[in-house]
Amino acid sequence: MSETLWGVVIGGAIGIISSLIVLSANYYIWKKTKKIENLRLLRDRKASLCQKVIDELPKALTEQTWPVDFGTDVILFLSEKASECLKVARQSESEEEKRAAFWDIVILLKKDVARIDEKIETLIS
Repeated sequence: MSETLWGVVIGGAIGIISSLIVLSANYYIWKKTKKIENLRLLRDRKASLCQKVIDELPKALTEQTWPVDFGTDVILFLSEKASECLKVARQSESEEEKRAAFWDIVILLKKDVARIDEKIETLIS
């Protein structure tokens, strides 16, 4: 083959390889950005649920009335441990046990938020 043809083949190969490298780097960055975005949305949802629990759970436990949006959020988004604490609080007659279960739920939710924050920080750094 002539030198010109070799130059064209090598130049084309370099162009294709560099394009693939740029595409894969952009995909990696996009994937990481999406993961961080999804974690931030999850964090906001957990923080919002925690605030709802703080605002509405004491009233729901004492009056045994559960607003629909609060009840569905609690059912869908609480972890298993927090759901168990909620069962204890609902079945308990003692105000002391209800208060302890309430604080257990709040602490578990705050720990979930902190854990998500740690994941975000790890991905950013």
